[in-house]
Amino acid sequence: MSVIGYVRQNERIFHFRSGDGEKWSPVGNPYESMMDLSGWHNFFVRPASVLPLGVGYLFVYEGSNTKWYDPVYNIATGLGFTLDLHHVTDITPDSPLLLSSTPTEHFATFRYSHWLWVNDELWVYAEVKCPNDANEIRLFRLKR
Repeated sequence: MSVIGYVRQNERIFHFRSGDGEKWSPVGNPYESMMDLSGWHNFFVRPASVLPLGVGYLFVYEGSNTKWYDPVYNIATGLGFTLDLHHVTDITPDSPLLLSSTPTEHFATFRYSHWLWVNDELWVYAEVKCPNDANEIRLFRLKR
């Protein structure tokens, strides 16, 4: 299980495992986050979704930047790759992969995404910012 932990008032990702779903123990050092606060995600970083790829996993994460307007809510999405669900290689370290295609003056939010294979398509559900400054849930469908 990947969870959001708060360290010095910043969200970070921690990894736990359980054999029975009742007792959980940290994977690795319980004081070290799976991903650093660095690059474009230097304010928050948190897990969003894990997508099996056959060999390894696509680790979808969310983050925000201290220079963005209201980084608590103005959240974007990036990607990592992992073989073991613990050591994540950030494959979008310099800029987010996904922002709203309908941003407002201050927000380009693309968050709370869930990624899953449906037949030969990748479905991505996400909350995104709308031009009227509201948020809505959208479905994005990508062919293999």
